[in-house]
Amino acid sequence: MKISFVRLPLSFFLLFVFWVSMIFIACDDSTSDDEIRDMRDSGEIYRYTIDLTENDSLLKSTGTYFTEEPGPGVDGPVVVSVNAVGTSIPGGTVKLKMTFDRHTDSAIVNLKNDKGYYKFAVNGTSVEVDVHFSYKLQSVLQTEFDNGFDQYCNDGKFEVPEYLKGVERYSDFFEGLGVTTNLLCDGDRFIGSDYISDKDLSTFFPVRVEQILQVRGEKNGQSGDVKEAEVQIQNVTVGSSQVSLWFDQYTDMDLHVKEPDGTEIYYGNTSSDSKGFLDLDSNPACSIDKVNNENIYWQKAPAGQSSVILHYWKACTDKPVNWIVSVRKENTLSVYTGIMKKSNEDEYWKIADLDVK
Repeated sequence: MKISFVRLPLSFFLLFVFWVSMIFIACDDSTSDDEIRDMRDSGEIYRYTIDLTENDSLLKSTGTYFTEEPGPGVDGPVVVSVNAVGTSIPGGTVKLKMTFDRHTDSAIVNLKNDKGYYKFAVNGTSVEVDVHFSYKLQSVLQTEFDNGFDQYCNDGKFEVPEYLKGVERYSDFFEGLGVTTNLLCDGDRFIGSDYISDKDLSTFFPVRVEQILQVRGEKNGQSGDVKEAEVQIQNVTVGSSQVSLWFDQYTDMDLHVKEPDGTEIYYGNTSSDSKGFLDLDSNPACSIDKVNNENIYWQKAPAGQSSVILHYWKACTDKPVNWIVSVRKENTLSVYTGIMKKSNEDEYWKIADLDVK
């Protein structure tokens, strides 16, 4: 049998090679070293560390820790406002801004029903501090997390939370699984585990447990009345090593970790051979879910030096974005804070290293 070959022009062959190479490049959205700006010593990032074994409080910070309750005040400063930190996670850090009705010596902050409290110097009428929710909060709240899907049941109907309505990936969720929502609830109790796994559901409908921060001001030894701020703690896995991201604007900022062997964990590759996982991604492509946290964890992180990278994927707002990256190895926490602007859109910043022996 004689086989005939069609001879094609060289230009056609080169065009074919070009388009094949473009397909492979499009499929690999990981970060090349040339794209990354090393910001560790840039002066644009503030860093501090916390020993998580220093006290038993589930709230951690750099303020001075006291075990005794502050005494009741008579003429202490009045808390005018506490910014709503919104959502956090076990192992996550957020910024807390407090304003007072007069010059105040100190701000006092604690987690309701927790052990002890922190005191911060103010020397004015306002102060902004970082507060960290211990990774141990995950096990403390586990029962409430397990029952967390009940919050979406109302009189036998599964209701999409108001803040998620209109977000395409949530509204299409049940249709893609072929599940009708009237099978998921019995009164106000979630019974849908027979039809849909908790893991699938929590991927799209965040399970949150309310926690209360209590704030008061102090001047000349007199503390004022307590003002409370609600924080929604979203469930994540914490592991023995954890890297988390928080940001204060509704925008798309992404957390990446590049492991010692070059494997990159991020939204496009959510797990690694070393059993590292990204289990929380927020506001993808400006599809705003108001979670504003991301999380990567390992039960045992790979030995060597992993790079922690922050990518401003898309500026969904013109406002500057305060961000905090928390890097925990066992009971040692390193916290990195900074600001990204709209002009930083699509930049990759190397923030920190995770060193594991």
